[in-house]
Amino acid sequence: SDSVGSGAFARTMLGGLLGDVGRKKFGFAREEFDAPSPGYYEGQFRFFYRAGDGTLIYTTTGDKYVGQFQDDVFHGHGTRVWADKSKYEGQWVRGKKHGQGSYVDEMQLKYVGQWEGGVRHGKGDQEFANGERYIGQWVKGQPHGKGEYRFGDGSLYKGLWRHGRYDGEGVLKHADGTYERMKYDRGLLSAREPRDSKHRQMGELQVRQVMHTPTVLPKLPRSRHLVGYDPVEQTEIHSGAAGNAASPGKILSTPSKPSGVKAKRAVLVLFGPPGAGKGTQSEAIVRKTGFPQLSTGDMLREAVAAGTEVGLKAKEAMDSGALVTDDVVIGIIKDRIAQPDCDGGFILDGFPRTIPQAKALDNMLQGIGTKVSRVLEINVPDSVLEDRICGRWIHKESGRSYHVSYARPRSYDGQSVPTEETMRDDITGEPLTRRGDDNAESLKKRLGSYHAETERILDYYGSWICVRVNGNQSPQSVELEVDSALAEFYKPGAR
Repeated sequence: SDSVGSGAFARTMLGGLLGDVGRKKFGFAREEFDAPSPGYYEGQFRFFYRAGDGTLIYTTTGDKYVGQFQDDVFHGHGTRVWADKSKYEGQWVRGKKHGQGSYVDEMQLKYVGQWEGGVRHGKGDQEFANGERYIGQWVKGQPHGKGEYRFGDGSLYKGLWRHGRYDGEGVLKHADGTYERMKYDRGLLSAREPRDSKHRQMGELQVRQVMHTPTVLPKLPRSRHLVGYDPVEQTEIHSGAAGNAASPGKILSTPSKPSGVKAKRAVLVLFGPPGAGKGTQSEAIVRKTGFPQLSTGDMLREAVAAGTEVGLKAKEAMDSGALVTDDVVIGIIKDRIAQPDCDGGFILDGFPRTIPQAKALDNMLQGIGTKVSRVLEINVPDSVLEDRICGRWIHKESGRSYHVSYARPRSYDGQSVPTEETMRDDITGEPLTRRGDDNAESLKKRLGSYHAETERILDYYGSWICVRVNGNQSPQSVELEVDSALAEFYKPGAR
C-alpha cells in the first residue's frame, strides 16, 4: 500500500490494545511508525485499519497525504504532496490514482483528467511547463485516440494518436493561419498536402503529395511519449517516499523550453549506441549542415593543451585521478562554441549523458541566447549491434570505420583471417586496429549503460525536439531518415 503495511500496522495496534495503552479500536487516533520510512498518521480507524478521513506524514522526507482511507490505503478523495513539491489532488482507489484528478510536478508539468490504476487513462489535458498542451484521449499513460497538440508558436495539430505516436490522419494549423493535412504511419509522416489558406474540414482535403520515403516532420511530437511511462511496469515513475503504491516511481518530467528565447544558431545533439553507424551519419550531417561536430573528449584534450582556465581545472582533476566535474565540462563547451566555426550551429556528439548535465547545458545555452534545437538518436536492436561490433575495425587517426562483412577495406579479401596486415585504410593505406572493448561481453555492459542514460535524456527533452531514426537498415536508408529529421538545418542544396 501507499502507507505502512497493513499487517505490521495491525499488529502494532493490536499489541497496544492488549498492552492496555489506551489506543482506540474505532474512531480518531494518532499512530507513529518506522517503516517504510518514519512518520505518523492522525485520523479515523476501523478494526485497527485506517478508514475514513486522515492525515499521513513521512517525517524524514516531508511527503504528505490528506484525505480518505480504506483498509489502510488511500481510497476516495485525497491530496498527496511529495517532498519535491509535486502534487496530486483527486480520486484514489486501493492506493492508486483512479478517477478524476490533477497532477503537477516540481517542473510544473501539469495534467488534469482521468486516471486508472495510477496512470493517465481516459480524457485528459496535459500542459507542459513551456505552455504547450496535449488535450485528448489517453490509454495506459500514453496519448491514444483523438487528440490535439497546441505548440508554443500558436500552431495546432488535431488528429489521431496510437501508443504515444501520431498514427493516422490529422490537420496542422500553422501560426500564420494556413492549414496542412497529414497522414502518419506509426510516428512517421507518410503523406501530406501543401499548405492551404482556406479552412476546410478534414474530409474535404485531398492529399496531393505522397512521400514514398517516410518523411519526419521534426516540429511535431514523435515516437517519444509525451510523458514518462514504463510499458513493462505499466505505471508512472515518481521519486516519492519508498514503498509507495499510489506513486511507485518517478514521472520523467518534460522540461520547459527556454521561454522567450529565440535560437540564434542550431544546436544538434546526436546519440547512437556503439555500432549504430553514428560515425557514418555524422560525417554526412557535418557536410550538409556545415556545423562542426564536438565531442567532450576532444574538447577536453584541446582545452588542456591550450592551457585555458577551464582546461587547467580539467587537467588538475585528471592528474589527481578525479572525474572532471560537469561545471568544468560545460565551461569547456561554452569556450569551444564561442569560436567562429560554431556561429551557425554545432553538433554535440553523445552529450549530455545525465539529467544534471542536460539541465546545466540548457542553462548555459539560455544564457547565450540559444537552446537545443534537435536531439537525434540512431536506434538499432542490441542483437544486431553485437554482429556489427565484433567485426569492426577502425582507422584511429581519422575515425573511419570498416567491417569484415559489410564494409570491407579494399585490402581485405573477405575470406582470410583479418589482421592488421590485411586490414588497411582505403585512404592512407595505414593498418587498421580494433578497440579493446569491441567484444560481446564488453558490449553488453556498454549497451546497458547507454540505454539507461539515453532513455532518460530523450524523455527529458521531450517529444517536440527528439527524433529516433531506424538504424537497422542500409546506410543510404538511414541517411534518408536523418535528412528528413534535420532538413531545416541543411545548407541550401545540400540534400
